Amino acid sequence: MNYNEACQILGKKESKKLAYQTYLIRHYNNTISIRLYATNIIVFHPDNSFQLYTNGWNTILTRRRMNMYIPVGHVYTDRSELYFGFPDKYIFHEGMKVYEDGSTDAKSYRFELFSKAFHTEIKSDKDILNHASKMSLIEHQKLWRIRRSMEFRNYFVIYLPTEILPLILPTARGREPWYNMALQRLQETDSN
Repeated sequence: MNYNEACQILGKKESKKLAYQTYLIRHYNNTISIRLYATNIIVFHPDNSFQLYTNGWNTILTRRRMNMYIPVGHVYTDRSELYFGFPDKYIFHEGMKVYEDGSTDAKSYRFELFSKAFHTEIKSDKDILNHASKMSLIEHQKLWRIRRSMEFRNYFVIYLPTEILPLILPTARGREPWYNMALQRLQETDSN
């Protein structure tokens, strides 16, 4: 559902019941929201963007209702953390704004992952490449030993620029899943 569809559903009414304890409500500031119990979980704007809120209610029902009515992406949890996905994984925050094309003001999960790994603010792929290319092989190995989580390593290999992959391959034993992913990415790059 987007703003225009919500207007059509409401017609001249101020509110309409959509599902159990879920209402579509027109507001004075020219926005329309979907309210679950007492929380406006989705607020549609006239430019077809929308904002998401849980108000602390990170429940299955809240996520289900959000996913039922948002026009792009989906909201989900991973290890009790809330995320918005389209097509990348974004860290959910109260009032996060999602635009018609699916872009958002939320921070990308992969940039957050690299920010923690590099102990600096990462905002783009260019930042990842700049910072990682300045690291020596020993620094890469230290980073690898510190970040033992398989999730980190897999994301690291998936999103790391291919120019950096040759620097981390010598740190592998050859049996790790990320190692095969890195080799595959390098082979794909060579074939192109």
